[in-house]
Amino acid sequence: MDGILLMSYISRNLEAGIGTDEAIITAADTRMRQIFMTGFSACIGLVPAAISPASARRCNSRSPA
Repeated sequence: MDGILLMSYISRNLEAGIGTDEAIITAADTRMRQIFMTGFSACIGLVPAAISPASARRCNSRSPA
């Protein structure tokens, strides 16, 4: 999803008449913080599930066939 937003921003810059290199640099400079924060918050949000003993039991349990 974040890649789509970045490409959309680059497209918008290109349509505004900005050169290709400048459009990419401007988009990366403007949007990369939000993209990194999204990934970082997802990783931090998954830490409790990764270290939880209950999650490990659910992953290791086998359902009867």
